[in-house]
Amino acid sequence: MRGTTHQIDRPFPFKLVWKVDIPMKVKFFLWTLVLDRTLTTDNLRRRGTMIHPVCCMCESINESIPHLLMHCSMALRVWKSLTRVKPEIYGILIEAPKVEDLLERWTQGSNQELSRKVWRFLPYATLWTLWKTRNNKLFKRVEATEERICKEIKWTVWYWCASWKRRKKYNFQSFMEDWEGVLSGLVGPCD
Repeated sequence: MRGTTHQIDRPFPFKLVWKVDIPMKVKFFLWTLVLDRTLTTDNLRRRGTMIHPVCCMCESINESIPHLLMHCSMALRVWKSLTRVKPEIYGILIEAPKVEDLLERWTQGSNQELSRKVWRFLPYATLWTLWKTRNNKLFKRVEATEERICKEIKWTVWYWCASWKRRKKYNFQSFMEDWEGVLSGLVGPCD
């Protein structure tokens, strides 16, 4: 059985999925990703659904979880745009065979508090937003540009930081406009 293969090969990454301070629906989504149960075209075809195997984001053959969320040309452009300050992440993306590997190897931000929070949420917000973008394109015929996807990811990270009391000390406009400064720890609290 495929679901049990994960447990035999390596232990389930409980902390990467369930111990992250993100919305529960995103945790469930991550759970399906790690267990290779997310309904991408390759998984639907394995279940007997007759569906065209092409990735709707890049129109390449064989939409799979790693392809759609890490290796698709659109996904790679989004990741690269968001993580420009740490070019080594691009190498991690290319080498990671699974989402779980990406999350395990994910880098931390600077010691500055906002940067640390943003780096913690960024891979989860990116995976979630890419999945929602794919579904909007597939089911609602809504096209999305790289720029729009990146803005939605930044907004999502900001929104997820709402439970953090010190977020009030930071400015949303600065957060959105000086993304590289935020990631580098150069954007401090507003006085």
